[in-house]
Amino acid sequence: MGLISEYVEVGLCSANIKYYENLGYEIPRRIDNEYRLTVPRGTKIKVKVSDLPYGSNVYVDVRCDCCQNIRSITYNNYNRNKH
Repeated sequence: MGLISEYVEVGLCSANIKYYENLGYEIPRRIDNEYRLTVPRGTKIKVKVSDLPYGSNVYVDVRCDCCQNIRSITYNNYNRNKH
């Protein structure tokens, strides 16, 4: 299976904000009512597929080597079945 997607949108949550900040991605923040910097709910950023964690459940587009059909599968499944 050949990976077609170069970039994907990833929803931010408290578990992955620091991961993407350490990779150099800019995380959009705003000041809330109590003057704290927060990330708004539902915020998404565009990241390179190569920067996704190995077990990520984000969908990527792949092309089948045999029939040339394009499918969307999770990055986790792609990593397990790319051999």
